[in-house]
Amino acid sequence: QQQLNPAVESYLKVLNLFPEGETSVEALGELARVYLELDDEFSADVTMRYIAERFSKSPAYMSKAGEQLLRIAGIFDEKKKSAKRDELYTIFFKNFTKHSATPALIFRLGNQKMDADDAAAALEYYKRITDNYTNSNLYFPALSQVASCYGKLGQSTNEIQILENIVTQLEKEKSPGHMLVNAKFRLAIAYKQSDPKYIPNSINRLSELVKMLTEKGAMYQNSKEEAAANTNILEAAI
Repeated sequence: QQQLNPAVESYLKVLNLFPEGETSVEALGELARVYLELDDEFSADVTMRYIAERFSKSPAYMSKAGEQLLRIAGIFDEKKKSAKRDELYTIFFKNFTKHSATPALIFRLGNQKMDADDAAAALEYYKRITDNYTNSNLYFPALSQVASCYGKLGQSTNEIQILENIVTQLEKEKSPGHMLVNAKFRLAIAYKQSDPKYIPNSINRLSELVKMLTEKGAMYQNSKEEAAANTNILEAAI
């Protein structure tokens, strides 16, 4: 602790010299880290809240400020202090909606809830992406997970509706790849599982999918991995 106290002092001097700018953002992040090493969670928390409130609205410093919050949240995670980590995540989501890391973090937290078999909680995370980050490269993966959540929750009507939405949107894409094949297959299965009266519908959809893959399969694969995945779906659909 005697070695860390001078570090706190030195970062405070930097902040006095450079109250604004990237240097101060980094110094504040380091200050919070040192406070944690001193087991001074209160001071670390105050520092992080200040960073969020002071720099999240600044286009020049928002990205760096958000990174500092996530770094400190990672330290709390390493210390197995999930409650403090989640507090910082809440602050991050409130103040850094436009941060480049936000969709990925939301998606990761949704996946964690899915792995914990908590589809209801996972659904809320994925919907935040589909509602607010439609231009993100995680939009379609999140929409796919929304359908999976509805399936796990036994809400077949919602599951089918989302899968229909995915298919409709992906059919407009120039190179939809495996995502479209996967969505069509899942949609056929969802119809089959929802009600026996939809079994003919499901069979027709699977037949169309087999025809699509056997006649124009190359159009729906953007990598060797996607080609292999399409082969697996073709075998399952036959």
